[in-house]
Amino acid sequence: MEQVISTSIDTDVRLLLITHLQKMLEAVQRVRLGGRAAIEEELDAVIGSLTRRPEGVAELRSTGLLDKIKAWADALNAILAVGSGSAQLGQTVMRALE
Repeated sequence: MEQVISTSIDTDVRLLLITHLQKMLEAVQRVRLGGRAAIEEELDAVIGSLTRRPEGVAELRSTGLLDKIKAWADALNAILAVGSGSAQLGQTVMRALE
């Protein structure tokens, strides 16, 4: 988050990213209570917001932040996929044990 705050990108794009990063952190902190839906929703929201602002994407690309955001989104997707697979495996094992 510090890199986003200290970068020289447009203020609106910077505020947008900071807002989404804060919401993502909150969703991650609440995952045990609310499940992964909030994380998925926030990930979709940040990607959608960036897609709607091609000029912001160009700025992020020029600063190198776009690659970091993409890596972050890819990592979250992988974690969510593993979590989903683990949950399904756990359910299958539980049914087999019943």
